[in-house]
Amino acid sequence: MAPIFTGGRFGFSSGRGSLFKSAPDTSITFTSSGTFSVPAQSDILIISCDGATGGGGPGGAGGRTVATFTGMAGQSLAISITGGGAGGASNGYRYSRPATLSRGGNYAGVFVTSVSQPNALIIAGGGGAGGFADVANGGAGGGTSGNSGSSGGAGSGGGGGTQSEGGTGGSGYEGSAGSGSALQGGGNAVTDLGRSGSGAGGGGYYGGGGGGSGYDSENYAATAGGGGGSSYIRPDGTNTTNTTGGTQSPAGRVIIQY
Repeated sequence: MAPIFTGGRFGFSSGRGSLFKSAPDTSITFTSSGTFSVPAQSDILIISCDGATGGGGPGGAGGRTVATFTGMAGQSLAISITGGGAGGASNGYRYSRPATLSRGGNYAGVFVTSVSQPNALIIAGGGGAGGFADVANGGAGGGTSGNSGSSGGAGSGGGGGTQSEGGTGGSGYEGSAGSGSALQGGGNAVTDLGRSGSGAGGGGYYGGGGGGSGYDSENYAATAGGGGGSSYIRPDGTNTTNTTGGTQSPAGRVIIQY
C-alpha cells in the first residue's frame, strides 16, 4: 500500500544559518514496509509506531511507541513492518484453522539506512498469536519486555521478548515451539496435521517465542499462545511513549511527522 501524506504549509526558521522547519507540519503513514528520505529542511521528526495484533485465538495486542528525534535532516530511513512468527502451512484441529490465525503479529519499526537491529531507531513489538484448542491468549507486545502467552492444557505459553534476548518457545507433550530472536518472532508448533497448531510469537526488537502444542498423554488437545515481541526506542529519542499492548492494528503502522 502506498504511503499516505497529510499536512499543510511549511514553517521555517533560519536559526542555524540555513532554513529549517520550525515544527513538524506534514505526516506520512506506512502500513507496509518502505523507505523515507528525510527532507533537508526537516530538523525534527515525531515517529509513532503500532505493532500488529497476533493471529486469532485471541491474539495479543501490539505495542505502541512514540518519540521525537532531532538532527535527522537528509537521512535515509527504512520502514519495516514484518517479523511475526510463522504459522504452519496446515494448522488446526481437524484441519480447521488457517495458518494466518496462528501467525504472530508483525513489529512496526524505523531504521537508519537499512533494516538491522544495530540500526534501529524506534520499534513497536507485535502481539503473539492465540492458541486455538484451549482458546489460550497470545501475549501482548511492546514495552521493554513483551508479555508471555497463556498456557493451554499441557502446552506452555511462549515467553515475551526482552531488550537482550528472544522469548523462549513454549513446550508441549509432543515438542517445543520456536524461540524468538532479533527482529523475529518464533514459529508455532504443529506436530501432525490432524492436531491443533499453537500461536506463534510476535515480532519485535527481540521477538516472542511460539506457544507449545500437541495433545497431552490423555489425548486432550493442548495449544498455547505465543509471546509478544519487545519494543525499542534509541536513547536519543525524547518525549517518549512505550506502551505494552493497547493497540489493535491488524497489520502494524508507522506514522512519521516532519
